[in-house]
Amino acid sequence: MKKAVVLALLVVLCVASVSAQARLDIGIDIPLSLGAVLNGSSVLDGGDIPYTLPFPSGGLYYTFGAGPVTLGLGARLYSLVLVSAMWPNVIAEVDVGPVVLEGQFGGGAFLIFGLVSSTQTGSVFFPDLSAWFKLGKTLRLGGGALGMFIKDLDNTVPFVWYIGAKAAIRFD
Repeated sequence: MKKAVVLALLVVLCVASVSAQARLDIGIDIPLSLGAVLNGSSVLDGGDIPYTLPFPSGGLYYTFGAGPVTLGLGARLYSLVLVSAMWPNVIAEVDVGPVVLEGQFGGGAFLIFGLVSSTQTGSVFFPDLSAWFKLGKTLRLGGGALGMFIKDLDNTVPFVWYIGAKAAIRFD
């Protein structure tokens, strides 16, 4: 049975690699408001963010898929200009005409560089759900919510609503 499972996984990887391509995302995210989901049900609205501070963001992915669904594995980066953080990330997209629905999940290991440089691990994970309007082949405008799962927060998930723009550049 184990050999059959390993063989099936190898076949899936080989078939997926036929349609695989590299993708680079470069963008700016602007946080609008903060909130938190408490105990998995109630939502606490933290209000608007008083200062608009755009965050440069990026991602480098190995993507694969057929039709309107794309999956990818790679790394995501957020920068505060003087200090940046990068972590492993998984991305899933559904292309619905002029709109792309996107889900991402990453974290667990972090490379921090800039004025302070270090490598850290921990039970911190970032789910991200967003919708983007396509303007041409690469440019996208949209927004979403980026959350943060932290083990020590006892069923509380803080999140930030954001808008943004990005270029999703595919390398065939």
